[in-house]
Amino acid sequence: ILPSGLLEIGEYAFAGTDLFGRVYIPDSVTTIGARAFQNCKFIGNTVTVESGVQSIGGYVFNQCSSIQKLQFKGQQAPASVSINAFQGLNSLNTRNGNKIIYVPLGAGGYDVAPWTDFEIVYQR
Repeated sequence: ILPSGLLEIGEYAFAGTDLFGRVYIPDSVTTIGARAFQNCKFIGNTVTVESGVQSIGGYVFNQCSSIQKLQFKGQQAPASVSINAFQGLNSLNTRNGNKIIYVPLGAGGYDVAPWTDFEIVYQR
């Protein structure tokens, strides 16, 4: 949905909008600002974040009731992630009562907060 070559998703950039299809954040994006997708309705239910993202602000997906799958493609977790970046993301798939985030097999850096609030599923 977002164009390749986009460098940053600013604060409140898509807040309150309906986004159709799967949301794909391209490798060119390095920063996702606070509340960038707050209160969005994601018709595709899946958000994919490519490896270029290095900074994620607070409450990025706050009150997004339709995201079921959140996957990160980076072999290393983003360097700077707000402790409350994923607060209010209540519709994610769960396993044993824990919300799931998908990352690549062998990826590192997903074992510290805020990632520890989730079950990390490593996939090929």
